[in-house]
Amino acid sequence: MSLKTIPPSSNSDRKTSLTFSFAPDYRLEFSIKSLLGSRSRLQNLPKISQLVESRIRKWFVERCVQPRFQEITLPEFGSGL
Repeated sequence: MSLKTIPPSSNSDRKTSLTFSFAPDYRLEFSIKSLLGSRSRLQNLPKISQLVESRIRKWFVERCVQPRFQEITLPEFGSGL
């Protein structure tokens, strides 16, 4: 994972931001279970879990894996204390 802070430039209204991205060999682990049916007979349908999992992985790769990155504007911490 790569993290970088970008300070505001003196001639713009841009605020300090934090960028992050993940290396192509990232490891993302999660577990999804789908329970469908009535209370007396719930079933885990693996196809639904696989579909949701593939969509999450695709979204993550398209937005967070290098060379792509996410940028978050950080709140200003005033010196009014």
